[in-house]
Formats: sequence, C-alpha cells, structure tokens
Amino acid sequence: MTISRRQLFRLRPSKLMDLAFEDKKESKIKSYIRPPGVVSEDLFLDKCDNCSACLEACPHGVIKKLGPEAGKFEYTPYLNPRELPCHWCTDFDCIKACPSGVLSKNNDEKVKPIAKALVDMNSCLISLGTICDECRSVCPSELRAIKIFDRQVHIDLDKCSGCGLCSFYCDNAGSAIKIENI
Repeated sequence: MTISRRQLFRLRPSKLMDLAFEDKKESKIKSYIRPPGVVSEDLFLDKCDNCSACLEACPHGVIKKLGPEAGKFEYTPYLNPRELPCHWCTDFDCIKACPSGVLSKNNDEKVKPIAKALVDMNSCLISLGTICDECRSVCPSELRAIKIFDRQVHIDLDKCSGCGLCSFYCDNAGSAIKIENI
C-alpha cells in the first residue's frame, strides 16, 4: 500500500500506527467491503467516480468513504458492517442512486453478497447454555440465513448477504460472529 505525501500528513496518529505495523503480505484491497451491488472489485475501482450518490442515498448512513490511509483507494465508498451494519434494504436506494451503474442487481434482480458471516461457537452464548436467538431474529426476513438447532447456530452461506446485522446485534458483543470479506 502506497500513500502520497499529502495523504501521509492528513492521517490521524492512530491510522499512521496501523499502517506502520500492517502485514505487507496481505492485500489491503481485500479488506474493504464495498456497497451492495458491486460485481467485482476491479470493475468497481475502474468505473466508480466517487460521486457520493450511494452515501447520500443510504437511508441508514452506513456507507462511508475511505480516508487517506487507503492510498489510491481514498474517497471510494466502503462499509464496515461490524460497526454499522447494512440493513439490506428491499429498495436498495444505494444501487438506484449510482449514476455510473457500477452498483447493480443481477439479471434475476438479486444482489450479490457484500461479505459472509462466520460463527465461532466457542464464543456463542447458545453453546454456553444461554438462551439466545438475537442473530437469527435480526437476519433480514427475505434471507433467513441463520438457523438454530441442536444448540448450534448454523449460517447458510448461500443465503448470507454479509450485512453484519447478526454481528452488530450479537448479545455477546459481536464476538461470536465475524464478518469476512469474500
């Protein structure tokens, strides 16, 4: 990851420390979760004009722009579902607002997942004997990717959108469910 001199001086000290100690082998591009409707990262970076239309259209304000720590990806939209989950709106205002068309639905009018949720049963309250179904109850109704049976949480990765609602509302402070970029 290379950042310009101008970006370096705009960084907050905490971000500067993060950059100094980041693992150089890991591709930084894979760590960004993009707004719903992105078909591929390469196409997104090529066609997105950083107009902020998707940010302004999002009714929940979860789409943000990357800062100077992102180097050449600065100003591109991203999400952090762990901090602010995508609500997987039925209307997908962010997709409708995109003037470049880089955010779009598939031919079958479905939207490609933005990430995947992975459950750590060692941290899950259910496996510790607590009655809990918060992750299942907040999973968007049209997806219903989370099922609970035999005192285990099961995530259907074919249905999971990666919205992060399950992790955000996890009664164990989100430690049982991680949202991973795909």
